[in-house]
Amino acid sequence: MLEMSRRGVRLHPLDNVNITVIDHITDEQLSNDIRLARKIVRRNVVGVRLSVEIPEEFLDYFRRRHGFLILTTRHGLPAGLVRSLLSIWKTNPYSLWLQENCPLKRYLKRHKPADFVSSVVSTEVAHVDEPASEPQDLGRVTYTAPREAREEDIAEEFGEEFLEFFRRLPN
Repeated sequence: MLEMSRRGVRLHPLDNVNITVIDHITDEQLSNDIRLARKIVRRNVVGVRLSVEIPEEFLDYFRRRHGFLILTTRHGLPAGLVRSLLSIWKTNPYSLWLQENCPLKRYLKRHKPADFVSSVVSTEVAHVDEPASEPQDLGRVTYTAPREAREEDIAEEFGEEFLEFFRRLPN
């Protein structure tokens, strides 16, 4: 840091703006759910300074470049590496290259667990006791009946051989 200040290079400080969302990720959720922890590391951690010690068995997941160990894989991170990177992020965030440059506590307060779910699932629950009165009560998926296959369309699209095969199929 001293050398950088002599050269006139300024460090960007960590973003400490106090933004909190309702139902944010708690420390307990992070420590209990390794899948959530993997997704957080995968989304935000880019690399680690070379001066930081990483366990030797995890060095295959990094590539050395310009004084950093750049994380080369985003999928299939082992739990030990994820825990190690989270530990570094919690104790010394300046030694990480982060997408969202903020301490771990702030990052957790800014995001909900739903931010890390890959597919949005409807939160509406259909009760077994109460049968749905109409199809739209079952959720957001709508059913459209397939159109009836006509022999002319089949012959045009697939040819005469397939039309003969289609005629022999039971109804």
